[in-house]
Amino acid sequence: MGPLRMTTRRVPVAAPAGSVAAVRRCLRGGAGLVVRYGPRAGLHAVLLALAFLYVMPFLWMISTSLKGPSDYLRSGISLVPREIHWDNYIEVFERVPFATFYWNTVVVTVMRVVAQIALAAAAGYAFARFRFKGRTLLFVAVLVILMVPPPVTLVPNFIIIRRLGWVNTYTGLVVPTIWSAFGVFLFRQFFLTLPKDLIDAAKLDGCRPWRVFWHIGLPAARAHIAAFGLLVALYSWNEFLWSLVAATDDSRRVISVGIYLFQSGYRQEWGLMMAAATISIVPLLVIFAIAQKHLIRGITLTGLKG
Repeated sequence: MGPLRMTTRRVPVAAPAGSVAAVRRCLRGGAGLVVRYGPRAGLHAVLLALAFLYVMPFLWMISTSLKGPSDYLRSGISLVPREIHWDNYIEVFERVPFATFYWNTVVVTVMRVVAQIALAAAAGYAFARFRFKGRTLLFVAVLVILMVPPPVTLVPNFIIIRRLGWVNTYTGLVVPTIWSAFGVFLFRQFFLTLPKDLIDAAKLDGCRPWRVFWHIGLPAARAHIAAFGLLVALYSWNEFLWSLVAATDDSRRVISVGIYLFQSGYRQEWGLMMAAATISIVPLLVIFAIAQKHLIRGITLTGLKG
């Protein structure tokens, strides 16, 4: 009995005649090919229209920053300048000490971000994991602070920093703004989701509450730290009222106040103002592009227990 031999044979499979005809028409140039869009097409159209509405002010700002006085004062809205004035960006730094304003804004923003994250994370952890008398009442008081508009505390804060000699200093600009009730709420909601067994195991290994917070709580809250830090940076970079009151000298003024200096009672130089605004938003766009996924993750996971 000889060795077994296996043979293979191709079996033709008939394709539906309609599909073959459609493929042939597509290869010839698409004649007769009909593409049907689902319901998502309408949703995408609406989203594109909304995106254009949001982008339109930025396009107008950049366009106005390149216009001369005779161009941006004419009636009607035009995104295309008649004549491009690149010298607007140069004049921004010549008219006022804009580089100093830029540096002051960076310093104040970094100090506020670090201070608010440190205080909010520590307070949020304390409210979530410590049991002490009056904890609920104190947390309700923190939430009440969210309902107090910042202008209400403007005059008392200025009186305090004036008596302390903090006017026209980084300390006066930063210290009254380092507390965030929203940050405390954000971190408390996250630390409530930490497994109790994990914290108990760390305590059994001899970790004191501070080490548990530093080595377990903070590393687990990286997404929330990034999200909250981004929100604080955006607020601090655009903050105007307190910076206007607490800094009356160019050596400590910030960008938002510097942009305001380009307008007077009888004249508003829109070209210079928009050029300064365009320069000021560049760091924010870069930071948001890098940290946007952490912002979304940090906000969406807040308060979810699992």
